[in-house]
Amino acid sequence: MFRQIVVLFLLCFISNNSISAYSFYKKGNCGITDSECLSAYYQNVIQKAAESGIPEIGIPILDPYAVKNLNVTVLGLIKVNIPEGTVKGLKTCHSNRFNLDLENKISSVEYVCETINIEGKYNLEPTDVLKVFIGGIDIHGKGVASLKIENVQINLDIPIEVKESEDHEVHAVFDYKGITYTYEVLGKVTLNADSLYVGSQDISTVAVNIFNENWKSLIKLLGRSIVDLALDVFGENANKYSAAVPLKEIISDDLSVYVTH
Repeated sequence: MFRQIVVLFLLCFISNNSISAYSFYKKGNCGITDSECLSAYYQNVIQKAAESGIPEIGIPILDPYAVKNLNVTVLGLIKVNIPEGTVKGLKTCHSNRFNLDLENKISSVEYVCETINIEGKYNLEPTDVLKVFIGGIDIHGKGVASLKIENVQINLDIPIEVKESEDHEVHAVFDYKGITYTYEVLGKVTLNADSLYVGSQDISTVAVNIFNENWKSLIKLLGRSIVDLALDVFGENANKYSAAVPLKEIISDDLSVYVTH
């Protein structure tokens, strides 16, 4: 009798741990070629991560997303450091398309975000390259800035492999370092910033007005720096999810033919 009780206890323990380990996701039933189903599935994942995070697998709340000590070099001329700030608006993003081409190992995704707000403290200084051109002119900034991007569309081509992991389950592995993308701002971009100087003269108002009047041209030059930062965050957390959730929980088709070792 004691042995039976122990066995029953162990079965309950294993069962409960299995349930808790996978309670953070909703099972899908999508075909490989069912773009609408896959888009809806991953849209739900993004919304969950944005609103409450997925702490079971180490994904923090993504809206707002806290950033610290980010360093961006713009056009090789200006170095911008963001010691602390926030990115808001992931909740407004939705997937219009999610296509899987496992034979060619590529996934094509289209996202549209209604409003993205980036705000926080910043430090700005010229690079050595720019210093050569401006000579002894002192350009610097240390203040608070915000950037609002309305209705941005991003089209991503993400390399993907299907692999069997140590848990003997088949998982997707996305290569976000090999990603290619295009983006288009369908709305507008608005900048606000203070404490930007040339020498002792505060040129914040002038510089902000110039940017806001010419954002369409400038965003073509600056946009990739912003998108690259966003993709780093997106890629890291997307791979946490794909490493935790076997593909059989998302896709109903047999994927064994696509497994690489």
